[in-house]
Amino acid sequence: MSYLAVRRRKQRRLFGEEIPSFSLEKIAGTLIQTARMYQDYMKRIPIPTFSGSVVTFTSWQGLAESLKHLYKQPLHFLTNILVEQWDGQRFGSDDEHQPLDSVVHPLKAQTLIWLAEELHRLTSSPHHLAKLWASDPMYHSHIDPFLSY
Repeated sequence: MSYLAVRRRKQRRLFGEEIPSFSLEKIAGTLIQTARMYQDYMKRIPIPTFSGSVVTFTSWQGLAESLKHLYKQPLHFLTNILVEQWDGQRFGSDDEHQPLDSVVHPLKAQTLIWLAEELHRLTSSPHHLAKLWASDPMYHSHIDPFLSY
């Protein structure tokens, strides 16, 4: 197989399977359209006002899950990625094995998540989301179901 044929074949690979080259533009367009609809949906959800509930938690992801259920709304894809990264940053730290709510005041932690959520809902570009989604075949695992809340 020639160099050019190998190169074309690599360009047609998306998520580990062969896709005809004419479909690549359609897939990219579909991802951008899906990201645009997702971002529009997330923008319409109001950030909740503080309920007075103090949530106990051991991790950022645990707090995020509790907030989703307490306020009955999803968190943005980028917020879910962010709290996962924050949990990963604790590995190897002096307080790694302590519950996070004993390290960070619960109200400050909740406020931080809601501030990040507001930024993600209001300012994220659908093109940026589509680019991230195209690079991660498991991106769906970081998107909360639309209708389950």
